[in-house]
Order: sequence, then structure tokens, then C-alpha cells
Amino acid sequence: MKKLIILTLIVALLFGNAVHGTVVVNETSRVDDEVERTVDFINGIRSVDLDVSATLKEMALNHSKYMYYNEAFSMIEDSEKVYYRGKYPWDRAVYYKYDKPYVYEFISRSVSNYKDGILDIINNPYSRSFVLDPLYSDIGMSEFNGYYTYTLGGKLRTAETIFVYPFNGQQDVPVNWTNRYHIDPYEGMTIDRTKVGLPLTFTLYSDTKKVVSTTVNSIYIRELNTKRRISTKIITPESDRNLTNHLVVLPLEPYKYNTTYEVHIDVSFNGINYTYDGTFKTASSLPALADVKYMTRGDAIKKIINLEDLRLTKLEPFSLKFKDVDINSELAIYVNTAYEYNIIKGISDSEFGPKLNITTEQAYAILVRAYEAQYGVIVPSEADKNLSQYTDRSSISSWALSTIYKAGRIGLIPDSTVYLNPDTYLSEVAFNEMLQRFADLLDQL
Repeated sequence: MKKLIILTLIVALLFGNAVHGTVVVNETSRVDDEVERTVDFINGIRSVDLDVSATLKEMALNHSKYMYYNEAFSMIEDSEKVYYRGKYPWDRAVYYKYDKPYVYEFISRSVSNYKDGILDIINNPYSRSFVLDPLYSDIGMSEFNGYYTYTLGGKLRTAETIFVYPFNGQQDVPVNWTNRYHIDPYEGMTIDRTKVGLPLTFTLYSDTKKVVSTTVNSIYIRELNTKRRISTKIITPESDRNLTNHLVVLPLEPYKYNTTYEVHIDVSFNGINYTYDGTFKTASSLPALADVKYMTRGDAIKKIINLEDLRLTKLEPFSLKFKDVDINSELAIYVNTAYEYNIIKGISDSEFGPKLNITTEQAYAILVRAYEAQYGVIVPSEADKNLSQYTDRSSISSWALSTIYKAGRIGLIPDSTVYLNPDTYLSEVAFNEMLQRFADLLDQL
């Protein structure tokens, strides 16, 4: 295999088996892999879909383990340390026998899940173009105890293309953007950096053309209805060495909520003229859909075990049956405690699934078990088993019925509930609201 070419940017940037009657059933009615959710999100933006590569996923996982065990936040590996598989990403790609010549890798330890990390990259005007590059066709991502590695791989571009982000017709664009990176595009400017809109990028993807000269003929972002232009600053590859084949349009003010903006770009790269006209619409005052963070099983258990009114003793694990939870990690004590108190049993005999998202019925099951661990078995009445008020009652998994009965019995499910959405993934906001109801309930005991 010829030496791989690497484009690398480092961004410094329950469950188990429940007894229902006399039959043991798997409590996970729906397996949500955060990788799948994240890839679907990326593919909703890209012009060419990414496929999950088992090879790149394995490569990413090993590097996350390397960073964790060696306390080294870097894409460079030291041959003297554990989990070493090659000094640079291209070396590691050769080790893992990845068969395409282009690889791009970035790392993070400041995010809560895979999608949060990708949003970080896409929101960053310096790294965004790599994630959206049609050159890449494969992706692998892995996390180990808070260390995230994302690896893209590909073979070639099929044609020269221009890509603008936010793209034409995009919805729910954030009205504010806060820089979370070492490179500050607003450096030297006396503006409030927490009150500016999401930067716009205009990128030329080409295998043969490297932009060495840029002429800006006309660029503006303006409100569609009022035609008012917002103040902007233009950054070109010549004015910023961190840019390659793209320019950045920096808003100097925030966007307005629920507003459609027109974008006009007329530039010349290397004497060749390129134009773009499109629109995007900002989010309402509610969080943009793309920014919704889902509660993971691991984080849910941490929050539940930490509830003061439960008064559960945290149990240090001498051994741990779940191979996907590191016994030396912070999470281990919470998972072990929940397991020993019979609050969770795992998604299989050997896996807990800490990074999988939690559904409504799974959350109710855990909270009911937590209640019973402290205050005794809940015995639902026949009336509690009448679920006719829930329009979507047929969507409740068979294993979850008994815990839904019990949740209703103790008042954990609000009386006004019409839709349980049992198989829906819970956002962090929705889970915290459920947890607060549970805490209020315990406070009354």
C-alpha cells in the first residue's frame, strides 16, 4: 500500500433484563447507537453520504484508549506507550489496513456525545470544510472515558464543487455563535464575541485547484423581508493562513430568531468567477433541533444515583461485569451501585451501553426500580393497569408495561399525559424534568 495522505485537524476543542411475569425479556426495545444518529445528521448536510467503516471505528477506538491511558491529548502517538499503533494517523491507517488514500482525523475531550462533537466541528469555520468534503466517503468514531476520536477516509472527489454553509434552505440556524477554539477569527476586534451569528463559509472543493488569489466582488447577508444587511467581515485564504480553499463570512452581530436571510456571494478564485445565491432560516426561540442533546444511559445513572433522597450508598466495584465500562473510570462506581441495587442489569450479559441514548420507557423503568430499591415494591392496582388515556399505549414494549403501571401508581407520570412516547429518545431537558418529578415525589415520602 502506498503511503496514505493525511489531513489532520485537532480540535482543542437501562436496560438489562427485566422480569415481566415469569419471563426474562430484554429491556432495550430499541438500540440507539449515537454513531448512527450522528452519521445521519452529517449526511443530512453533506452532498455525498458517509458510510460507517468498521476499520476506521476500530482505529478511532484504539486512539481514544491511547489518549486515556497515557493522559495524552494528541493525534501523535509515542511508541513507548500502551496502545501505540503508529506515530501519525497515516501510520495507524496502514496498521489497520485501511484501503483508501485520504484520511482526516480530529479529537476532542470537551463534548458530551458524538453528535455534540460533530456540531463543534461543523460550527467551527476552520474545520467545517473537512467534515463536509465530498472527498470522504467513510467515517469511524469512538469514545473511551471522555476521549473522542473521529476519523474520515476517502479515495477521490468525483467533480469540482462549491459548498456553502449554512446551505441553501437550511433551517434552525443558531442565532448566536460562541468561539470555542484557540483560533479566534475575531481577534483584534472590539465586539462582544458572544453576540454574533454563526459564521458562513464558501468552499471550493477541487483536486487540482489551490486558491492563491481571491477577489471579493460582492458578498452580503440580509433579512429577506426587510432587505436589511447585517454587518460582516470577510476572511480569505490570503488573509488567514488557517484557511485553504474557502473564505469565511463573519457576522458582527447576532441573527434574529425565526428569520429568513438571503445570502449573495460573488467572488473570484485564481481569476475564475464563482457566484452563489441562497437562503437560510434561523431557529425559533427554542433550541434548534440540531442542537438537542440526548440523555445517555451512563449520564442518566449518574444523576439518579446522586439523588439525595434515594440515600443509596455508593459501592466501589471490586469487579464489574460490563466490559464496556472501565472499572477505573468515574462511571464504574455509578454503574456498579445501580447494578448491585438491581436498578439496572445491562443491555446484555456483558454490556451496559453507557453511550446509548435512553428512551422514555427505559427511564421510567430505572426510576421505578430506584424507588423500589429504597422504599419497597410498588403494587399497582387494576385501575393503574388501565392505560386507555394514552393514545400511543400500543407502542409500549411488553417488558415495560409493569413499570409503566408502577410509574402511574406513584404519580411519576403526569395526569395530563396523553402521549407517553415510550420509544422516543429523551433529551437532557426532558430527562431532567422527569427526574425533578421523581425527586419531588421522594421529598413527599
